[in-house]
Parts: sequence; structure tokens; C-alpha cells
Amino acid sequence: MTSNMKMPDRLYIDESEREIYERLRDHPLLKRRSNKELFLLAMSLGFLYDMRKPLKKPWGFVRTEYLNEEEKSLILSIGIYAEGLDALLNKKKIFSTAEEYASAGVRYLEDLAWKEPASLDKILENLLNDVFRKIKRG
Repeated sequence: MTSNMKMPDRLYIDESEREIYERLRDHPLLKRRSNKELFLLAMSLGFLYDMRKPLKKPWGFVRTEYLNEEEKSLILSIGIYAEGLDALLNKKKIFSTAEEYASAGVRYLEDLAWKEPASLDKILENLLNDVFRKIKRG
């Protein structure tokens, strides 16, 4: 198996976004969320709105060994949707795509969290349903 076929051992965020993730934990709805959950939420928002931002200074944020099968499938589905079926031959590219979506999505998530703090849970529920519909249509 070539190195491109292996799953990377981490999901990365841009080092400049560490503070954003910490501020998100101050929100009552997001307080108990893990790095993994916040990353996946940010990635989903970036994907839904087709917002990607390359990482300038990658910082290891989530060990991929902590991802369950559904979470890995979500990342793979988004990567295949964005990059095409050939992306399956390069898991590093799939994970890089997920990281770029999360990098843009975390900024959107921060805006949502503080502009609509009381209704964030309903907004996020609707947005995640939209993500799954987008993947199904793909």
C-alpha cells in the first residue's frame, strides 16, 4: 500500500484558528464538544457553502484514530464529492480537502455562534440536514 492510500494520522487546522476553536467552547451549546466534533461541524459548514481555505501553518488538531466509521465516511463522502472518485486513491488529498472546508467553516461557525446564540442548535440542525441532502444529490 502506498503512502497516499493510508489515512493520515491527524486532521489539521491552521494554527491561527486555535483561538477560534477555544472561543467556540465558551458558547453554552458548544461547551462540551470535542475537537473532533467542532472540526466536523466546521468542515460540514464549509462544504455546505462551498467555502475552502488552504492552511498556511498546519497544526495537528484531531487524531484520526478517534474518528468512528460514520465520521470517516462523512470525510470520504465530502472528499469524493469535491475531488471526484479518483480521490479515493489519495486519502491525503481527501483529508486536505476536509481541512480546507473546516478552515473556512470555522469562521462561519464562530459568526453563527455569537450572532444567533439562542437559536444556534436549530440553525445547526437545519444546516447539517442540508449537508446530507447535498451529498445525496451529488
